[in-house]
Amino acid sequence: MISSQPCWQPDSGRQFWNERGGTFARSFFGSPTTNLYLKDEQRLFQRYFGELQGKKLLKLDLWNEAQNTEILFWSAEQGAECYGIDIAETTALKALTRSRVLAIPVRITVGDVSAIPFPDNTFDCLYTMGTLEHLPEAEAAFAEIARVLKPDGVAIIGVPNKNDPFLFSIASRFLQSLKKYPYGHERWYTNGELNTQLQKHGLRIKYCDGILFLPWFLRILDLYLWLHYPPACRLTSLLVRPFSLVAGIQWLVRRYGYMTVCIAKK
Repeated sequence: MISSQPCWQPDSGRQFWNERGGTFARSFFGSPTTNLYLKDEQRLFQRYFGELQGKKLLKLDLWNEAQNTEILFWSAEQGAECYGIDIAETTALKALTRSRVLAIPVRITVGDVSAIPFPDNTFDCLYTMGTLEHLPEAEAAFAEIARVLKPDGVAIIGVPNKNDPFLFSIASRFLQSLKKYPYGHERWYTNGELNTQLQKHGLRIKYCDGILFLPWFLRILDLYLWLHYPPACRLTSLLVRPFSLVAGIQWLVRRYGYMTVCIAKK
């Protein structure tokens, strides 16, 4: 259920993400690059979470459920007891509506990842991809991840990769300097920096990984075409295929994907 007590402070942050959550009328679900994203997420879940049946899973931020890969709904279909929180009421409502359309039960609430509204030692699994980098101060969120995981619980944490060979970090910083970046503040991490943050809060790093090894401009082109002229996505489907094949064969390539990922255990 959606909580009536959003936890985000200050209010300007909640307002910003509420506006972003209402931006797109059409979901990205089904576009070629989103299909690649979903395939990568499913691989992470299957490899590092293992059998999901009966496990309690928390996902931080519901953008993917409202707009993108719908990975939490897939997880629920695999038997997980799924929970999701988001700072924005607009995004949470979109995710809740999609949950009802699909008839897949997911427990959704409005909440701040820096003050996760669940007791200590609640979840077997925790997943967040592309969330923590938007926090000006992420220390509290890293601490909260460690707090809500059960002993021996597993967290899959992904943030934008400072070592992305397609140099999206430079484009992001440039647009942020002009106040033109559509996702506001965004910080980029090396895998080592992410590793250090998680260890600082008592989590043990078990594996390093990555997802979305493809040029950022191909992702943007694909989403633009998907929203405005879907038949043209036949082109981006062809362009995405080589990157999907290379990442599927060479695990080292994935380490240089758009998102760098750490798998941590409590």
